[in-house]
Amino acid sequence: MKRLMLTLAITAGLLATATQARAAALAPGGSSGPGPLSTPVSGTPTLLGNNLAAVSQGGVTGSLRSAVFSEGGGVLDFVFQLTNNSTSTDNLRSLTLTNYRNMNVTDVGFQDGFAPFTAAGFTAPSGGTTGGYQSVNRSTAALNGGSSIGFGLGYSSSTLLTPGQATSVLVIRVANASSFALGQFAAITDGVAGNYNAFSPTPEPASLVLMGGCFAGLGGFRAWRRRQSGSVQN
Repeated sequence: MKRLMLTLAITAGLLATATQARAAALAPGGSSGPGPLSTPVSGTPTLLGNNLAAVSQGGVTGSLRSAVFSEGGGVLDFVFQLTNNSTSTDNLRSLTLTNYRNMNVTDVGFQDGFAPFTAAGFTAPSGGTTGGYQSVNRSTAALNGGSSIGFGLGYSSSTLLTPGQATSVLVIRVANASSFALGQFAAITDGVAGNYNAFSPTPEPASLVLMGGCFAGLGGFRAWRRRQSGSVQN
């Protein structure tokens, strides 16, 4: 429950800072309007992972497809498409993706009709030509290190992804992700929030070593406190 409330709070903050400017990179606290990738994926990127999660919450049924492609040179493309089935009785408002803390996000946008994406199961959008979102915003460094990237959904003037609509193929390009993971890194809202499996980047080895050192230090501190407590009692 706390996680869902936090997701809703972050999503509301992201949508509140929406602008219509287009920019290639998306730094913490940044925002952008809808548009194609500034530099489209080309050639034959390597598919590293592919997942289809069924979406079911309230009056909504649909799906969230996510995949990871490698362009080489340490660049990973995290690719998503959200579908609201025609049998749904409710709309979808936002898609928030997490675990981008300290990640160098160099491009965000959509890219349809790219053969490697189609081969991985991504389809043509249904609803319009603006990507299926009104804005994309990243949380601030002060809040959570820029971990959350939120898409405010909808085609044209609508701020909703209605039944029967699917977004374009949405791409988040990360230049410093050495690996990736599949977990509950996607939150979808239709008035309430639901968490779903999707791919996201994981920290570089240096960051993991630093985190491990912090945890080791904390464990040593706790052991020292226990020994001190034992000495006082004796």
